[in-house]
Amino acid sequence: MGAHKKITGPLAPAILLLCLPRSKCWWHPYDFPFNGKSNDELESWLWDEEIIPPFESLLQVENPIDDKRWLVLHGYVNFRNEQPIDVDKTINQKAWYRIHSCIVRRKDLSRLEEQLRDKDFRNSRYINIDSTFHQGFLGEYPWHQMYKSMKRWTGVLGDRREFEIDHLVPTAIYEWEHGSTDYSLEASLSIYVPSIEVVESLELSSGHSRSGEWKNDKGNTIFCDPSVISEGPSCALMESEALVTWLAADDLELVWLVSGEKCLSSESSTGSHGNLVYNGMYKLINGEIKGNIWFKKESPDGI
Repeated sequence: MGAHKKITGPLAPAILLLCLPRSKCWWHPYDFPFNGKSNDELESWLWDEEIIPPFESLLQVENPIDDKRWLVLHGYVNFRNEQPIDVDKTINQKAWYRIHSCIVRRKDLSRLEEQLRDKDFRNSRYINIDSTFHQGFLGEYPWHQMYKSMKRWTGVLGDRREFEIDHLVPTAIYEWEHGSTDYSLEASLSIYVPSIEVVESLELSSGHSRSGEWKNDKGNTIFCDPSVISEGPSCALMESEALVTWLAADDLELVWLVSGEKCLSSESSTGSHGNLVYNGMYKLINGEIKGNIWFKKESPDGI
């Protein structure tokens, strides 16, 4: 499992970080299949559009401890496999996927779908997640004055201002940097927290919790980053029923933008064998997650 790193003292960001490696876990319950041994089999694996993450089952997950269902708002996972071909040659299989989300008003949903269809979401420029930029303590989020400039609803989508459509990014990133003036923290810290708008709309509080959990006034956990206390990659989760209820009451829609790649490369002079890029958009329809994926083949230069 690993050991807890205690964060104590007057400068502590009020959290207990469990330092553990990335791995398959209940909130990212998927291992990328690395098929193939020969060159032909590996090439087939690379371009096979059926071998991609099953996003319909990854955007909503269930905690096996209490059977509670959670919607995945943001997350990133990468995978790697080294496949020896002969004594002097090894092929590297790499894959990753990223999940982003935003909330729009129901009347704007079709316009969002039209504007973002067939776009490339790999560089995250369409969804800008706010960061605290190492400026404050977690226990002071989001009420302290230093956080007032963080985004709420915004009318510009994309860092190049391509589209004008009101949307809300439901998460933010809390960051705390290990530095020479802070001896209470043994390592830098980056975890997901709910956006200010989500905190206020659902009346959430961290309650100075060291678990990365945000609770409502009934004491129920509504938002969490489970990687704070459990083995696995950082991820933003929101309790399904609470989020769906809020969206319905305010005439809002949750939209996921997903992206990823499969890559094949070697240490030979030819280097990359190419990338299969996949992007997609998903939404909740009557409690079911539905969407579309589009592909792009990127062949190595000169081939």
